[in-house]
Amino acid sequence: MRGNLETNARTKMLMQSVGPRVRQARKRKGITMDALAEQCGVSNQTISRIETGQSAPSLGLLPMLCAVLLVPADWLLGTAAVDAE
Repeated sequence: MRGNLETNARTKMLMQSVGPRVRQARKRKGITMDALAEQCGVSNQTISRIETGQSAPSLGLLPMLCAVLLVPADWLLGTAAVDAE
């Protein structure tokens, strides 16, 4: 049971850290949520839920977000040693 609580806590931290980074990279690139969603092949609601920390990107969506936003996955996940410029 303890393992599940730790996993849930890590997932929650991931969701909360990825969202602001997706928003930051999207705004830096100058595109709307609609445009990002279209380029990634997902709904605007999916992008909104990620940006607000209600959801984490799936493993299939993560590389698409990185490619469209031109950021490395380790930065998007908050594990990079240095912020992407």
